[in-house]
Amino acid sequence: MAILHLDLRPLSATHVTLRYGWENLNRHLSRTLPLEDLAEIAAQMEQDYYGDRYPTDLVAIGRRLYGWLDGGDRWLARTLAERPRERLIGLAVAATGDLAQLPWEVLHDGQEFLINQRRRTVVPLRWCSADPEAPVPLAAVASEATPNRALNVLF
Repeated sequence: MAILHLDLRPLSATHVTLRYGWENLNRHLSRTLPLEDLAEIAAQMEQDYYGDRYPTDLVAIGRRLYGWLDGGDRWLARTLAERPRERLIGLAVAATGDLAQLPWEVLHDGQEFLINQRRRTVVPLRWCSADPEAPVPLAAVASEATPNRALNVLF
């Protein structure tokens, strides 16, 4: 299985840096993504995906998230097309804060969910990058500030 790593890190209050690369992030490409395009998606996720009601349209949510990530130059589609013979690709997403709350599992390329493609399966995985500059203490993970939420699983 080939693994495409995506590492999303805050750059400023309005932008995030995306580092991406196959298998080894020591050889990565970078791009900057605007957070303003994501604000409405995050608000919708908070209401629909993580709320008390079931999301109304997972396809629309997945398409908007994929479109934000892919950008106008379609870098994600091109990068995934670099490995046409791979039947299974892991899409390892490392994100913090509100970006970690996004439903990467429902990425939709406009034709179908990435996880449900016929020619190959792209499985989004959440991972934590080994970043010694920003350790996450266990106390912060289990703090009272983190609200309890219903577990949503998509198979």
